[in-house]
Amino acid sequence: MIKKLLLLIVFVTTFSYGDIGSWFENKVNNVVGFKPSWIHISNLEYSRTELDVLGIFPSSSTESRKVSARVKNLSKEETIKTIVFVYEVLECNSSGNNCTTIDEEERRWKTNIPPGQARYYDDTIYYNKGDTNKSIYFRQTVKYVYPYDI
Repeated sequence: MIKKLLLLIVFVTTFSYGDIGSWFENKVNNVVGFKPSWIHISNLEYSRTELDVLGIFPSSSTESRKVSARVKNLSKEETIKTIVFVYEVLECNSSGNNCTTIDEEERRWKTNIPPGQARYYDDTIYYNKGDTNKSIYFRQTVKYVYPYDI
């Protein structure tokens, strides 16, 4: 009976996260991960790109943006090794209101940021153009911060 109850709890918990990998990562992060507030992101910029970093032309329905930022480790003791970012592409009216998320991407950045130091980050994200009558906005959040490579 106890085994069935535990299996049911694991199943329901896993289902609520969508997959076992996300569930496991969330549990591990609660035990050994840092709080996203342990880093400070500044100089965040989204700039247009003409070509993929690999030299592949994007399709006519796809656009890309180069994301760059400065990331500072606010911890006094721990070195940051991995940061998981989530990028959202938002389709909004011209005033930036009434937004709908049209794309979302999760990226891991392996780094080495000792306490009190900063590093510069850049990446390229790709997304579908969406409705040409609407404006595109971007939102970046930090999902996890780790003291080890993953």
